[in-house]
Formats: sequence, C-alpha cells, structure tokens
Amino acid sequence: MPYMNLVSVLIILGLGYLWVTRGFFSALINLICVLAAGALALAFWEPTSMFLLKSLPSRGFLNFVQQSSWGLGLALPFAASLALLRAGLDKLLPSNVVVEPAVDYVGGGLCGAAAGIITAGFTVMSIGMLRMDTEFGGYRRIQPGTGNALVSQGKLWIPVDDIVAGLYGRASTGVFNNSTALAHYYPNLADVPEMLRSTEGGGKAMNILVPTGARVVRRYRVGAEGTTLQQLLGGDQWVSSQQTVVDFHGEQFPPTSRIEGYVIQFEANSKEKNGQVVIGHAQVRLLVHEQDDFGRTVARDIFPVAAVSLANASPRQYGRWRFDAPNLFVSSVGGATELLFGFEFPVPPNATPVALYIKGTRYDIDTQSGPLADNGASFTQYASVRDRDARIPNGGLTGSVIQYTQQEINELRNPTQTQTTNRVFGQRGGVLARNGIANYIIQRGTEQGLEVQGSRIIQGEAVFNANTLDGRGLDRALRINQFLNTTTTAIVLVDVSIGAENDLEIARERGANLSDRVQLVNDQNDRFDPIGYISVNMEGRDLVKIRYFPSDPITSLADLPTTSRTRPDQNLYLIYRISAPSQVVSFNVGDVVVNAFGGEPIDVQPQPDR
Repeated sequence: MPYMNLVSVLIILGLGYLWVTRGFFSALINLICVLAAGALALAFWEPTSMFLLKSLPSRGFLNFVQQSSWGLGLALPFAASLALLRAGLDKLLPSNVVVEPAVDYVGGGLCGAAAGIITAGFTVMSIGMLRMDTEFGGYRRIQPGTGNALVSQGKLWIPVDDIVAGLYGRASTGVFNNSTALAHYYPNLADVPEMLRSTEGGGKAMNILVPTGARVVRRYRVGAEGTTLQQLLGGDQWVSSQQTVVDFHGEQFPPTSRIEGYVIQFEANSKEKNGQVVIGHAQVRLLVHEQDDFGRTVARDIFPVAAVSLANASPRQYGRWRFDAPNLFVSSVGGATELLFGFEFPVPPNATPVALYIKGTRYDIDTQSGPLADNGASFTQYASVRDRDARIPNGGLTGSVIQYTQQEINELRNPTQTQTTNRVFGQRGGVLARNGIANYIIQRGTEQGLEVQGSRIIQGEAVFNANTLDGRGLDRALRINQFLNTTTTAIVLVDVSIGAENDLEIARERGANLSDRVQLVNDQNDRFDPIGYISVNMEGRDLVKIRYFPSDPITSLADLPTTSRTRPDQNLYLIYRISAPSQVVSFNVGDVVVNAFGGEPIDVQPQPDR
C-alpha cells in the first residue's frame, strides 16, 4: 500500500476536522486562500526552481537542496502564499459570521476537506519531486505499457495530485488563461514527480539538470512522405525486430506519425559523480501542441523510443539504443567534456514540437524559424531508416563527423571477437548443469525474502547488492549457495542475456510470441519451464535479483524480465529443475528452437549436495 495514500487521507481528515470546529465562514475564507495559494505556487514554480538550480552549489551539504529544487520550488511558494494570504485576510476580516450550527458543521467540514485535498495534492507532488528513491512511499504512477512504453496508470485512493493538476490545468485555459498556460506546458503535471525520480539505481542518480548543462544543437526527421510509423519502427541495422510503442495514456500513435530526433549536447556540469552522463526513458520528453476540432490547443508529452550515443570511445563509434525494456538508462562512454546524445520521438501528424524537457529543465524549440526549422542549418531530413542508420556510426547524425585513421577503419571492419557464451559460467551452449547461484554466495542472515534450509534456497525472492554476494573468506557454515533439489532432478542455469547463445531476442526476431513458453527439452521430449531466474543489473546498477519458486513455474515469455540491447551490462539466467539423468537437446521459446547445441545434447546428471 503506498504510504502516500495515508499521508493524503490524514491531511484531508485533519483539515476537515479542524475547520468543522472553526465554522463555515472561516473554513470558506481558508479554502479561498488555499485556492489562491495554489495558483500562485504554480505560477512561481518554474522561476523559483530555476533560481534554486542556478544559485545552489552542486557540491557539499547544499547539493541535496539543489537536487530537491523542483520540490522546494513548488512547496515554498505554496506555503509562503498561504501564510501571507491568511495573515492578510485575518486582518481584513477579524470576526467570524455566525450561522446555523448544522450549516457551520457541514459547511466547515466540506470546505476543510476541499482545502485538505488541495493541500494534500501539493504535498504529495512536492515530496515526490525531492531527491528520493523512485519507489519512495510505494507510489508508482508510471508503468511499462505495450512494448514497454511508459504509461501513466497508477493513482492514489483519493487522487489528490490528479485533482490539483486537473483543477489548475483547466483554470489555466479558462479564468486564468494566458500565453503560457499550465495545461499547455505540463499536460501531465501529476506525473512529473515520478519522471524526476526515475533515475538510475532506483533514484540514486541525478534527478535535476542545471539550465547550462545541456542545449539542443540539431533536429532531424526520418522517413519520406507516406512512410508509416510501423515502417519507421521496424528493424534497423542493430535490431531486426519490430518495435511497438504507445503514448503516455496507452493509446496507439496515428499510423502517419513521423519520427523526429533531437541532438543534445551535454556539458560537464550534467555528469554524475563517476563522470558519466546517464539518461533514462522517463527523464526526457518532447512537448508538442496540437489543435482539437474546436481550434483549441492541446498539449501532449511524448517519450523517446530510442537514443543515439557514443558506443565505443576508441575507435569512436556511435550506436542506436531502443527504449524497449523497463529501467533502461543510456550512459556516456569516454571522458570528453562535451557529449552528444540523440533522442527519437514518434510525433503525430500536424503536431508542433514546442519544448524538450530533460530532467525537468525545459528547453524551448522553434521549428518554424531559425536553425532547427525545416529549412534551417541544423535540420536534416533522412529519406529512410537505412539512410539514417548509415549516418549514425561515424557521428554524421549528431553533426560531429568522426575522421577515422586507416587503423581505426580496419579495427571497425574487423572487430575483436568476444566470447559470448556466458558471463558468469563458461559452459558450452550457455547452459550450466550445476546446483549453484551463478557463482554468487549469500551470507546466512542476509537472505531477506528467501526461505532457506541449511545452504539451500527453498523458495522466495530477494534483491541484493552485487558486492555483498562475493562470499570470499566466508565460513562454509554461513554460506547459502545452492537451490533445494531432489535426488532425481538437477538444477540447470541457462544464460539468456543479450549476446549470449540463448539470447531471448533471437526468439523474438524469429517470431516468438509473448505468450510462448520458454523451455528446455530433453531427449525424451520432456519439456521444462523455468522455476526462477537470476537477474543482474536489471533492477538497478549493481543489483542482483534472485527469484525461485519450484511450485510456481514461469509459463510465458511475458512473465520474464525484459532484456534490451541498450543495456549490455544486464544479465539474465533462467533456473530450471529437470529430470536427471537426461540429455538436454534444445532450448525453445514456443515453436522457435533458439539453440540446438550444435546437435550435441548436454549431459545432465543428478547433483549430490556439496
């Protein structure tokens, strides 16, 4: 249960009760003050946050305050405005108005509860914008949708943040209408807090960007007139499978939508402590304006479907990375002071890009005139996906063409071959028939949600920091390093990571469906479903997740964590418990044979306790 539910309910009940005791007139005056304070807070939110971002140091104690600029930029104006308005009206109207007791109680309670809803909404959003864990308070609004696109679908019991966003959003195009209406620049205001918290490591990386930390340097479009979005999101030179995307509300983009890319130059002050720029799916969004049937402006947030960045520092070479799995982050390579990233967005027909938001900071875009316009010096039209792909490796797409030496050209043509059978165990076929936790060792007493018996895991699920699973020098009696097994079965681990022999992307590219089962097949044609998995860096950097439930096998591809070529540092190992002795002849996803092990079955024998 999200703790934010309790916070909002307590605020509403507390203020409702308080103003029941004060009477209807006082509660009404307070409600008017709260409504006005909310309007003032949102009017001063961006300027206050920008002031804090620019003024506060990025090092030392005040660094945490700078990282909380967006939350403080909303909370401080709201609190200050409310205090000043209450003080002014209390002076202006020092006396209460006496009405019937029933009216006093009912009216006071309703006005108090309404003020509580607005106050709770601002409280939830302000706290959510602080530098906190992504899962802070257990409140997650943004979930993976079709194709792992970001979709807003989580709400509180009493959706106070949605109520505040909707109330002031509609007011900004109505009674408070102006050229920079809130609804036109923050169409998904209630989701902004989680967008800011969605950083690498579950909220451990930077959640803000100072205005001087980046600038938009180029714009490009992919596809000729008449090219459909499905064609543009088909295979490219890195991934041959079709990419499926939906908008932030789970709806399909129009078939005639185009792909627009924006190249961002990140400066030194945008880097993490480790010297890298790290950007996630939810931290970049393109704001576009459309016209509805009545000629009114409708704003829309669009998230990137892919990123382009430097893939190798030496020789320098760019690559394209799809955002096609949860918790994906693109990190810079090399130590250059200035770094170029490209982000690609599906843009509906007749939609006009207005601004690009990066970690909350807004960069206005003018596509009608200037260098980013269709006829501008910083705009490029690519006739096809192939045309775009040809410009990526040497940096042509980013506008920074790499001049290769002959030696570098030879290296790129003939890259050093790397072993891809397995990163944790070097066995034939990427299959390890041994009862172990992929060389990890858990210290007894730190097993968290795992149920254990001696050195063996019976069942359960837990997430560990990788550096706590080393086990070197640990007394044997304190080690947990096996799964519970029987005398007639054997534990088999299968590496399905990107680049491994059993890479699940191979199955997807060959037509496997998400509903297909992911199975090992033995020489008796018995089929075995995985009963768990070990994931590395998929819950966050340096995190290892172990899931093991013999009584609850995983029966579809959709139930497994999603791997992505964007994150080659992520590893996924499936855990099987199969009959022994037997011969494993293939690894299948549905009817797709991913690996037949060269026609040489893998021998699996019973596994005595170690």
